[in-house]
Amino acid sequence: MRTTQQQPRNHSARAGERGAALITMLLVSALILAAGGALIISTATSATNAFDSTTEKQAFYAAESGLQMALAAMRGNTPRGGTVAAGTKMSLRTAIIPSLSNGNADNVPCGTADGAWEVINPRCGLTGWLPYSTTAPYQGDNVPAVPVDPNIAGSAFRLAVFDPENSHMVAFTTEGEFDTTGVAGLAGITSVTVSPDKHTLTFIAGTTLITITYNPRTTATASNAYPSAASNLGNFTIIKSNALPFALPVGAIAKFRLTINQTLPWQAPPVSFKSTVSTVSNCPTQMISFLFDKTTLTAAGTRYDLTGLAARQLFLPCASGVLQTQTVAATVTAPEPRKVLVRSVGFGPKFAQKRLEMLVTRATLDFDPPATLTLRGADDCTPIVFNTGDSNAKSYKGDDRIVGGQGSRPAFAISGCDYQDVVNGTGKPDTVSGSNQVGILNNGSPVPAATPALILGYEGVDTPSYLETADKARAFLNDMQSQAETQGRYFKPAPGTAMAINPENAGTATDSKFTFVDGDVDLDGGDGLLIVTGKVNITGNRSFSGIIMIMGEGELSRRGGGSGNLYGAFVIASFQRTWDPSQNSDPHPFTRPTFDTNGGGGGNVQFDSEAVNRALRGMGYQSAGVLEL
Repeated sequence: MRTTQQQPRNHSARAGERGAALITMLLVSALILAAGGALIISTATSATNAFDSTTEKQAFYAAESGLQMALAAMRGNTPRGGTVAAGTKMSLRTAIIPSLSNGNADNVPCGTADGAWEVINPRCGLTGWLPYSTTAPYQGDNVPAVPVDPNIAGSAFRLAVFDPENSHMVAFTTEGEFDTTGVAGLAGITSVTVSPDKHTLTFIAGTTLITITYNPRTTATASNAYPSAASNLGNFTIIKSNALPFALPVGAIAKFRLTINQTLPWQAPPVSFKSTVSTVSNCPTQMISFLFDKTTLTAAGTRYDLTGLAARQLFLPCASGVLQTQTVAATVTAPEPRKVLVRSVGFGPKFAQKRLEMLVTRATLDFDPPATLTLRGADDCTPIVFNTGDSNAKSYKGDDRIVGGQGSRPAFAISGCDYQDVVNGTGKPDTVSGSNQVGILNNGSPVPAATPALILGYEGVDTPSYLETADKARAFLNDMQSQAETQGRYFKPAPGTAMAINPENAGTATDSKFTFVDGDVDLDGGDGLLIVTGKVNITGNRSFSGIIMIMGEGELSRRGGGSGNLYGAFVIASFQRTWDPSQNSDPHPFTRPTFDTNGGGGGNVQFDSEAVNRALRGMGYQSAGVLEL
């Protein structure tokens, strides 16, 4: 029998699958290649991004260095360069005046109109105070910049400083009021009257009617007052009813107050010149005199100086039946800026740029002292402690120590109910001088009914806003403490001790400082603004120039001989600053202040406008915030 063998069929069934392994390997290889490529690209991109991020950080740090160097320069910690005139001192005003900031001839302030970021050569770049360089290219343009890190190519910054409030532009209006209250009648002059709006004074001499009208400045037109500008505070017109000559009795007939209301560069509390209106001679010469209490006022930093006066007197011409006009001429000086805007462009490698903006503000105090020494009395008229000492060699003067400064003011300003205590405490009346020896603060306390013989006279003076109420005094003190803390100028001596204040820690005439002491002080000299919440003790041979405000315990004690001088202006007020919460419903008014001098020797206590201005300028600057743009 034949047997047939069966052949396997597997070979013929898989014939169509030939080459599948190769294709699979190719596909897997392509995926691996793609993933590897993606990894390489991602790694390269990350490295590039990391490098770009580094250059941006380097540019950011360069811009930040610019802000810090600008702040250091404004604080006076950077010496001037060779392009800046000798004697130039840094301030916010200096920073925005190109001739001072850069050392060129451009005197136009850098206001908000200069605010473009892309100014290649900023007009106010502090180039006279910082080490700008042209030796290396920055951003490829070879424009000067301040190098930051020599190890980083292109690391530098440029600055631009601007005045966001245009502080050089001043605008104001005026108001005037005649007043006959308290003026004794003058023989030969009858029917002295004031119009309802108080702008017009009318009086009769014999059969002649004389009319004086004050015409205020009613339009607040902004004008550039840097460094100063001639202006006017309104004008007077005068006319008499006929052209006949007549005998005019000489003497005071009224008072006049001229008030300035400032609107630009910022709103300011009203400030006033006060004057006595007197007849001075017969026609056809000068006829009426306005004797002003001072020739200079400051309104929130803006200075107003009366000009064209003779011994503080403005004369009106003799009117002979024809209307005559006399302008109240003045010079207006712009204030120092309250803030400046500093813009810094930082450069890094690969043309990286970062832009930062910083607002720099200065500590402020609107200070126009009513007298050399101001003592705010107790609200309940508790007698003050007041003793000027028995030495003939000591003096208390309201006349400005600076020739051509701010004229004369009282030596002392006090609450009305303390007047007799001041008279009794003035051991040597001949040592006190001023426009009148005593100024009476218009804070509601009684005004003396008569002038004791020991003091030649008194006058009403305006109460500073921070002395109007004890609550305002507390708010003022808290604000000053906050500003001092920000600048690192707040000090609190240990309980039972007193901090020694001397030129090393409280400034000199070339470096006035702002110092706030929350406690007692032993004063050994200095120059600047000193605010003390405790007691101040001075030995007779120590001197201080500037402003001392003793507000809290309100006690100044001057002991021993010597010839130490106090030049500037000084304020003493006593009140509780804090109390137990259980006393929140109780009143916490002003209490009695203390000024006590004892011992021989000489020494002056005198108003000094330049010492006051130095103290205000020395209050310092601080950064109010930084913004990245």
